[in-house]
Amino acid sequence: MFLTLSTNYYDALLLSWANQIPQQHVMFDAGNSQSTKDSLAQTARNALVDTFGWTIMDAGSVESVR
Repeated sequence: MFLTLSTNYYDALLLSWANQIPQQHVMFDAGNSQSTKDSLAQTARNALVDTFGWTIMDAGSVESVR
């Protein structure tokens, strides 16, 4: 089964997780979900991966559609 969250929802989820005190070394499969390129959500995703050792599998990022 593949998960696909809307970009807005996935961005919000990443921001929410990064603004908490995340657990270390979490593995999260976001399926075909994509975050917004060059956004706070992408910065949050990078922090989860680089600072907290998360493995996030997703479909990358997309340009802002706003």
